[in-house]
Amino acid sequence: MAQPAAIPIWCQSSDQRLENLAWSSWGGRQALATGLLTDNACDCSTGTTRAYPVAVRFDDPTAVGEVRRYERLSITFPGHRPAWASRATMHFIWGDLGFLSDQERA
Repeated sequence: MAQPAAIPIWCQSSDQRLENLAWSSWGGRQALATGLLTDNACDCSTGTTRAYPVAVRFDDPTAVGEVRRYERLSITFPGHRPAWASRATMHFIWGDLGFLSDQERA
């Protein structure tokens, strides 16, 4: 797995992205970084994009063919957060379209 500087949250959209990622760990059972979540709330080309500082954690590395990827993503907003983020820390699970649907840890 390569250490990315930016990651789209949903594969078919660039409206929510993790950007300017600075990694403190990568490649093991979990990966930790700080950066920005950029969010276009209207999901449209004319919308306003806002940036929110975040801490991110990826975990549950899984082999998919010859590629390894992390299956879980947690985004923590230390301050302001977008309207869709109902909690300070949001959890996501990998799906066919990218990191989808906020999930509580089981």
